[in-house]
Amino acid sequence: MTVMDVSGDGAADMVYRTDSSGRLLLRKGIAASGGGTDLNSLASAANSSGKADPSTVPPAGTPPTFRC
Repeated sequence: MTVMDVSGDGAADMVYRTDSSGRLLLRKGIAASGGGTDLNSLASAANSSGKADPSTVPPAGTPPTFRC
């Protein structure tokens, strides 16, 4: 897992690997009103900017891409 602004919007995002599938997922954080990142936005996919955690790695045999 890593937490950094990978989407370029000024809020920290979380990239992590699932135990069940081994895929990398992206959880986009939401900027806090006083600066930084609202930690609740990283606590669950429903609270995140995208409201879901899209996979950043396609099925085997497909070149990896990263979309924010």
